[in-house]
Amino acid sequence: MLARQLTQPLSTDQFLADRHAPPAFFYQVPRIADYFGTIDAMLLDDQVSSAMQLRQYTALGMPWRWADHSDVVATNLLEQVFDEITLEHDFLDALECLAYGFIPLEVFWQEHDGVIVPERIERSDPRRFQFN
Repeated sequence: MLARQLTQPLSTDQFLADRHAPPAFFYQVPRIADYFGTIDAMLLDDQVSSAMQLRQYTALGMPWRWADHSDVVATNLLEQVFDEITLEHDFLDALECLAYGFIPLEVFWQEHDGVIVPERIERSDPRRFQFN
Protein backbone atom coordinates (compact mmCIF):
# COMPACT_ATOMS: atom_id res chain seq x y z
CA MET A 1 0.00 0.00 0.00
CA LEU A 2 2.84 2.42 0.88
CA ALA A 3 4.69 1.67 -2.37
CA ARG A 4 1.53 2.29 -4.36
CA GLN A 5 1.04 5.67 -2.67
CA LEU A 6 4.63 6.69 -3.39
CA THR A 7 4.46 5.81 -7.08
CA GLN A 8 0.90 6.88 -7.79
CA PRO A 9 0.79 10.08 -9.88
CA LEU A 10 -0.65 13.20 -8.30
CA SER A 11 -4.13 14.17 -9.31
CA THR A 12 -4.54 17.48 -11.10
CA ASP A 13 -6.05 19.15 -8.05
CA GLN A 14 -2.80 18.47 -6.15
CA PHE A 15 -0.44 19.72 -8.84
CA LEU A 16 1.17 23.00 -7.69
CA ALA A 17 1.79 24.46 -11.14
CA ASP A 18 -1.92 24.31 -12.01
CA ARG A 19 -2.51 27.12 -9.52
CA HIS A 20 -0.10 29.45 -11.31
CA ALA A 21 0.15 30.93 -14.77
CA PRO A 22 2.61 29.47 -17.30
CA PRO A 23 5.79 31.43 -18.07
CA ALA A 24 4.23 32.77 -21.30
CA PHE A 25 2.46 35.38 -19.18
CA PHE A 26 5.77 36.81 -17.93
CA TYR A 27 5.60 40.03 -19.94
CA GLN A 28 2.01 40.78 -18.95
CA VAL A 29 2.57 43.04 -15.95
CA PRO A 30 -0.56 42.03 -13.96
CA ARG A 31 0.43 38.36 -14.28
CA ILE A 32 4.10 38.73 -13.31
CA ALA A 33 3.42 37.52 -9.74
CA ASP A 34 1.89 34.37 -11.20
CA TYR A 35 5.07 33.75 -13.20
CA PHE A 36 7.29 33.87 -10.12
CA GLY A 37 4.71 31.88 -8.15
CA THR A 38 4.99 29.09 -10.71
CA ILE A 39 8.78 29.05 -10.45
CA ASP A 40 8.68 29.12 -6.64
CA ALA A 41 6.21 26.22 -6.67
CA MET A 42 8.46 24.24 -9.04
CA LEU A 43 11.49 24.85 -6.82
CA LEU A 44 9.62 23.28 -3.90
CA ASP A 45 9.87 19.95 -5.72
CA ASP A 46 12.95 18.02 -4.56
CA GLN A 47 13.83 16.75 -8.03
CA VAL A 48 13.56 20.18 -9.64
CA SER A 49 15.59 21.92 -6.93
CA SER A 50 18.22 19.13 -7.02
CA ALA A 51 18.53 19.44 -10.80
CA MET A 52 18.91 23.21 -10.50
CA GLN A 53 21.60 22.88 -7.81
CA LEU A 54 23.44 20.30 -9.91
CA ARG A 55 23.48 22.68 -12.88
CA GLN A 56 24.58 25.60 -10.72
CA TYR A 57 27.44 23.76 -9.05
CA THR A 58 28.53 22.18 -12.33
CA ALA A 59 28.79 25.63 -13.90
CA LEU A 60 30.47 27.01 -10.78
CA GLY A 61 33.09 24.25 -10.89
CA MET A 62 34.14 24.93 -14.46
CA PRO A 63 37.49 26.71 -14.85
CA TRP A 64 37.56 30.21 -16.29
CA ARG A 65 40.32 32.51 -17.51
CA TRP A 66 40.80 35.93 -19.08
CA ALA A 67 40.20 35.64 -22.81
CA ASP A 68 42.05 38.76 -23.95
CA HIS A 69 45.67 39.26 -22.89
CA SER A 70 46.49 42.02 -25.40
CA ASP A 71 46.62 44.73 -22.70
CA VAL A 72 49.10 43.31 -20.18
CA VAL A 73 48.66 46.15 -17.67
CA ALA A 74 44.85 45.79 -17.63
CA THR A 75 45.08 41.99 -17.41
CA ASN A 76 47.49 42.17 -14.46
CA LEU A 77 45.25 44.71 -12.70
CA LEU A 78 42.14 42.58 -13.22
CA GLU A 79 43.90 39.46 -11.97
CA GLN A 80 45.11 41.35 -8.89
CA VAL A 81 41.63 42.76 -8.16
CA PHE A 82 39.87 39.44 -8.59
CA ASP A 83 42.45 37.62 -6.48
CA GLU A 84 41.42 39.82 -3.54
CA ILE A 85 37.67 39.16 -3.75
CA THR A 86 35.79 35.88 -3.57
CA LEU A 87 33.45 35.44 -6.49
CA GLU A 88 32.05 31.96 -5.81
CA HIS A 89 29.07 33.28 -3.83
CA ASP A 90 28.46 36.00 -6.43
CA PHE A 91 28.60 33.46 -9.26
CA LEU A 92 26.16 31.24 -7.37
CA ASP A 93 23.80 34.21 -6.98
CA ALA A 94 24.13 34.95 -10.71
CA LEU A 95 23.33 31.34 -11.56
CA GLU A 96 19.88 31.77 -10.00
CA CYS A 97 19.04 33.03 -13.49
CA LEU A 98 18.70 29.35 -14.43
CA ALA A 99 15.51 29.25 -12.38
CA TYR A 100 14.08 32.74 -12.83
CA GLY A 101 15.30 33.63 -16.32
CA PHE A 102 17.33 36.59 -15.09
CA ILE A 103 18.88 37.83 -11.86
CA PRO A 104 19.76 41.50 -11.39
CA LEU A 105 23.14 42.01 -9.71
CA GLU A 106 24.33 45.33 -8.31
CA VAL A 107 28.06 46.05 -8.16
CA PHE A 108 29.31 48.38 -5.40
CA TRP A 109 32.64 50.07 -6.11
CA GLN A 110 35.39 51.54 -3.93
CA GLU A 111 38.72 53.27 -4.45
CA HIS A 112 41.73 51.16 -3.49
CA ASP A 113 45.26 52.50 -4.05
CA GLY A 114 44.01 55.00 -6.62
CA VAL A 115 42.09 52.38 -8.61
CA ILE A 116 38.31 51.92 -8.63
CA VAL A 117 37.61 48.25 -7.83
CA PRO A 118 34.50 46.23 -7.03
CA GLU A 119 33.81 46.15 -3.29
CA ARG A 120 30.90 43.70 -3.31
CA ILE A 121 28.16 42.34 -5.55
CA GLU A 122 24.62 42.03 -4.25
CA ARG A 123 21.75 40.12 -5.80
CA SER A 124 18.40 41.85 -6.16
CA ASP A 125 15.00 40.21 -6.13
CA PRO A 126 13.83 39.80 -9.76
CA ARG A 127 10.24 40.45 -8.66
CA ARG A 128 11.17 44.14 -8.27
CA PHE A 129 11.93 44.49 -12.00
CA GLN A 130 9.52 44.66 -14.94
CA PHE A 131 10.25 44.83 -18.64
CA ASN A 132 8.14 46.66 -21.20
